[in-house]
Amino acid sequence: MYVIVNGKGERMYQYPATSHYDTELKLLAAARHQYPEAGMRIEKKEMNSVMENTEERTIVKKWYFTFGCDIDDPHRNCYTVIEAESYESAREEMVRRFGVKWAFQYSEEEWTIDPKTDPCFDIKARMHGFDPNRKEPITQAELYNITRI
Repeated sequence: MYVIVNGKGERMYQYPATSHYDTELKLLAAARHQYPEAGMRIEKKEMNSVMENTEERTIVKKWYFTFGCDIDDPHRNCYTVIEAESYESAREEMVRRFGVKWAFQYSEEEWTIDPKTDPCFDIKARMHGFDPNRKEPITQAELYNITRI
């Protein structure tokens, strides 16, 4: 299991240690070198060390999935939201509903780019034509001008 943590040691992402996720991990590694101030790092952990005690509570989160510009209509430049207990179960539901022709999966935290918590907010905002001094968060939908389906 690969766990990606931020500079505060908080777990941000978690991926099974399979080749399926190699590209995503390589992209993160490249971003880590490009933005070292964010403090992101990749750690390999045993499965038991990353499991959290949920005390038999089911926590459902929103997961956002985007369809890229190279996807055929009707999903081109769109996104959808799936509610699920985990990254993996959301991904499975997305594949069940739409197959494998989609672009990216985001957690609620990743979907919103907040100037209070994202050290690269000003760069991202400027790159997409937003005011880098903006105080309100920006969603991925706003950044990339995509529509919910």
